[in-house]
Amino acid sequence: MNIDKIEIRINKSTASDILNHLNEASAFFIPPLSETVDIAVYSAKLFNYADRIEAWNEGKLIGLIAIYLNDEKHQTGFITNVSVSPNHYKKGIAKKLMNECIIYARTKKFEQIDLEVHESNDKAIALYKRIGFDEISDSGKMIKMRYNYVG
Repeated sequence: MNIDKIEIRINKSTASDILNHLNEASAFFIPPLSETVDIAVYSAKLFNYADRIEAWNEGKLIGLIAIYLNDEKHQTGFITNVSVSPNHYKKGIAKKLMNECIIYARTKKFEQIDLEVHESNDKAIALYKRIGFDEISDSGKMIKMRYNYVG
């Protein structure tokens, strides 16, 4: 699969698309998503309240970033989900989605984006740092990171 054939969409997935994607990706979260949330409830919450930057291939949701852009007072967005279907790992999809998310949040006049990542998720931490996120706190098992827009 060529990354150029991936279609990026904003808020086009259905609740069912999100549920299916997260169930497929759950075991590859650190820790597994199914151990930390009820995936059906979480999927519905993302569908109803989060902005979603989505990667699609042949009509299937294969990558998802969910971001809350509801803190207009502090102009800080919060990424609550970054996931790629296991069959599409290591193809640059997460990086492409993150870059699209940064652009999208900026168009909504947000100044920074926060996220939390498990301390043992070395690959995700390395990706976020390459994109420009900095560690701002470490609360045991979770590391809080922030992207600040320049200019």
